[in-house]
Amino acid sequence: MTTTTTRHVIAMLVACTTLAGCQPKFDDEKQSLLEKPELLALVVEPPEAAPGETVRLSFLFADAAGVVADPRAFWLPGGLPIPADLEALATQFSVTQADLLASSVTLTLPPERDYAYNEEGRATLTVALLVARGQDAPFFPADAEEALEDGRARPAVRTLVVSKNDVRNQNPAIQSVTLRRADGTEVALSLVTSADADPVAGRAALAASAPTLASEEEVTLVVGAEDDGPEVMLRPQWIATGGDFQNRRMMEQPWTAPTWEDPAATPTRPGTSDPNLHSVWLVLRDNGDATSLGQAWAETAVRVAAPVETP
Repeated sequence: MTTTTTRHVIAMLVACTTLAGCQPKFDDEKQSLLEKPELLALVVEPPEAAPGETVRLSFLFADAAGVVADPRAFWLPGGLPIPADLEALATQFSVTQADLLASSVTLTLPPERDYAYNEEGRATLTVALLVARGQDAPFFPADAEEALEDGRARPAVRTLVVSKNDVRNQNPAIQSVTLRRADGTEVALSLVTSADADPVAGRAALAASAPTLASEEEVTLVVGAEDDGPEVMLRPQWIATGGDFQNRRMMEQPWTAPTWEDPAATPTRPGTSDPNLHSVWLVLRDNGDATSLGQAWAETAVRVAAPVETP
């Protein structure tokens, strides 16, 4: 990677850190419709911890077919640039180098570190993540800089707050997502969430429980969530593999289901065996202050039924 490119990537991630955690970035105008691989969420659990405590880092990476099945991750708990001595970095956070390449990692915050605490007893620690499809990063982390330069790897940054306080910010808890039809009937949707110990196992059951919608049916998705601050400050973002969310930012979110597609025709979403099964994601951010935003995500699925032909 050239020096100019390195500086550009670092500057982008520093700006992202200033915002206390990047939101999903889309190159196209439809910022609720997945058309290519996107890093939808990077969750730090808990988002605020004391020195010596453990935190779990995980992410949500998906494309037009759903969650990417073969993601390759490269965690940098000290942020960019990529250090020359990865072993020393891993040791500092009580993990192995292999842990830094896992889909999720549990770190121990160094008990002895030069944390720059502010007047409120909080310091910030940058956590960077580079993620790519498996076939796009066969030699991660050796080719990480090249993968960043040519766009194969997606970067993200979160700010982990290191705190001396007894009361600390927590991630919001997504408890339910309900589908409300135009006639007022409601269906409780099955969910996989960032709090699940094994999202892969839970995701396998979503297709079987997906409710059936009519082609282009207009519904409302309603969120049930808890947070340690005022619920009015929860900030949702809706993302899907089809349909129209319009403003994408409401706790009671109108959504127009996708148009039914003939399975006999070529699927418009490569890698999807059922073109009428659509993933829907909610990324929820809480009301933490400027340096302490919590985050959680939930995934569900719906199926669009074939139109009923009238005689």
